[in-house]
Amino acid sequence: MAPRRCHGGCLSCGENLCGERAEAEAAYTQKKMLTVLNQSHEKSLIRSGELDNQRRNDELFKATLEKMVLQWRQVAENLEATLAKLGPATEKMKVKRDACQAEKKVKVEELAALLKESTVTRATLKAESDAWKKEINTLTAQLTGYRPVCDYVKDRSLARKLCGPKTS
Repeated sequence: MAPRRCHGGCLSCGENLCGERAEAEAAYTQKKMLTVLNQSHEKSLIRSGELDNQRRNDELFKATLEKMVLQWRQVAENLEATLAKLGPATEKMKVKRDACQAEKKVKVEELAALLKESTVTRATLKAESDAWKKEINTLTAQLTGYRPVCDYVKDRSLARKLCGPKTS
């Protein structure tokens, strides 16, 4: 058997590593690869757990959304049913409202005519009242003032009292 150089290669075949060294380096490489694989496996397990949690959260979220969709569909169906029930009643109320508005318009027009008539009547009454007040003032002045007929009344105290003082 040919002598071998440790760590310097084989003298006979020129191999760089001796068998022990190759085995040691192979074992070291395997250990290093195993460590990397274990770290990678741990990271994969962590990531798998994270993804599993995310999947569960997504499923819960989906279930919640589906429940909400069902609730809102039920609400929408209830509203549609209520709307269908209220449709004819709404139409009746619209007809009543239109009739009421037409009647209101007629009443407003009648009221406007009555107010106009009232204004004209008040103006007429005021004019007549002013004329009567003027007539009353004229007659009061004649009644309290000296009248020419009093020149022919005998001198009695009651007659002179009614005639008033003579103003010249």
